[in-house]
Amino acid sequence: MIKVEKTAKTLDEGIKNLMAGAKQDYERMSTMGGKELTGYAKEQVDTWDNKVKVTQGKKYIKVVQDTVSFVLLQKKILNILKKVIY
Repeated sequence: MIKVEKTAKTLDEGIKNLMAGAKQDYERMSTMGGKELTGYAKEQVDTWDNKVKVTQGKKYIKVVQDTVSFVLLQKKILNILKKVIY
């Protein structure tokens, strides 16, 4: 597992940090045992950033990579965190 230690000042920056960590974790998992990235795994890593989509609804922010839902953030909780952090 990759530990993301970067801090972010904006939500978009935080999502980018999160997805960069997920990409590193996928790459690490795909190369376990000294394997080289080839085929499907290499294609996934190469196109990872282009497949990330962030959509906002009334109550939630959804982060999807290709067809996998990574995060569903509740806006109410984010507003509470903003008040605590700032």
